[in-house]
Amino acid sequence: MAAILPNGVVLEVPYAILKSFRTSRPYSVAVVDRNQQTRANPATDAEADNGIFIYAGDKVFFELTGPAGQDNLPVFDLVQVNFSTGVETVQQVLTMTALWQRRLTLTVASINSSSGAVTFTTNHRA
Repeated sequence: MAAILPNGVVLEVPYAILKSFRTSRPYSVAVVDRNQQTRANPATDAEADNGIFIYAGDKVFFELTGPAGQDNLPVFDLVQVNFSTGVETVQQVLTMTALWQRRLTLTVASINSSSGAVTFTTNHRA
């Protein structure tokens, strides 16, 4: 399990970051780690927009309070971190792919330790 000290130091690498949560509808987000412990559950948009660190084996559960209302509605960014240079790059903007969707589950399979590229799967539901 990842450990983050009060001063923001991350004790596990590699990691990725979830950022830029869109607020077209109210939402909730939670991260469950590979030990089935809820590690992150920000209560406000401001807390979520500070960035949520994710690691290999994590599952991210994102839910809108109602249907998306449009196809390909952007909800948040998945940011990869290059550990050689420290550069953060948006790898993908996660979207609700259909107007009726409310839930998105992102499962992190692995994170490349040099480039920071994230291998993941998504599952969308009503």
